[in-house]
Amino acid sequence: MNEETPIEEFIFDTGEAMDAAYRVLIEDEDIETVLENSKYLVVFPFNILDYNEEDIEDMLQHYVEREEYGKCIILRDYYKNKGHGKNNNRRI
Repeated sequence: MNEETPIEEFIFDTGEAMDAAYRVLIEDEDIETVLENSKYLVVFPFNILDYNEEDIEDMLQHYVEREEYGKCIILRDYYKNKGHGKNNNRRI
């Protein structure tokens, strides 16, 4: 194991985790559906039912690094319009 590689990269794939969170938050997929349709173990990068500004910022940074600017714009607008991250009515 390379000492410069964060341990979480060996536990779960950050890209898969962010994409799963994006599908739940933005594409309005049920958490259960995301879990059932994934070919990998899904580990969300944060509490998908109670996220905050920092969580959205982490997602934005992830998509900036992947140059997926369309997703960045959608996430920014979603967070701005949803009362800054309280998502208490998510279907499980």
